[in-house]
Amino acid sequence: MARADYRVAALAGHCNITERQLRRYVRLKFGKTPHAWLTEERLARATELLAHGALVKETAAETGFKQPGHFSRVFKKHFKRNPRSDNQK
Repeated sequence: MARADYRVAALAGHCNITERQLRRYVRLKFGKTPHAWLTEERLARATELLAHGALVKETAAETGFKQPGHFSRVFKKHFKRNPRSDNQK
C-alpha cells in the first residue's frame, strides 16, 4: 500500500502555493482550517479501508497516523465509536 502524505505543507507544495494561501482558500471553500479538512479526509479514507476489512494498524499507517492508538482516539472522538466496530461486520 502506498501511504498518503496528509500534511498541510505537502498539500500546499503540491498545489504550488504557500501554506498561507492554502489556509485562506480552504477557510473560504470549506469553512475550516486545512488541518481540520485534512483530518476529515483521512477519517473518510479510514472508514473505507475499515469497511473493506483492513486492520486498524494498517488503516492508521495508510492514512498517515504514526500511532494506531492516536488514530483510534481521533476516530472515536469524530465518529463516537471505536474503529474496530467497522471492521467486525
